[in-house]
Amino acid sequence: MSRGRRASVHKITIDALEQNRQIASTAAEMSRRMHRDSVTAAQEAAGKNVRVLEDQISAVADLHLESFRGRKEAFQNFRRGLAVIGGLAGSGGAFWASWRCS
Repeated sequence: MSRGRRASVHKITIDALEQNRQIASTAAEMSRRMHRDSVTAAQEAAGKNVRVLEDQISAVADLHLESFRGRKEAFQNFRRGLAVIGGLAGSGGAFWASWRCS
């Protein structure tokens, strides 16, 4: 092989190695960018899911509180009803006793 051809083959080899290095560098950069974008997307999705769960938990807590208030009010009405019935029974007993004694 002549000296000129060897120089040409050597230059082609060096150029090919440089292109290979650039391709590897670009591929590594794209891989890093894809990883970063994937992590960012996953973090954003997780954040949205956490906010949805917080809203659902808050709604359930509100329903639980309203249910408790309803039960409390029903119990208070029951107690008032017992007091009224007790008062009527006492009045009826007193009336009966005064009627019996007369």
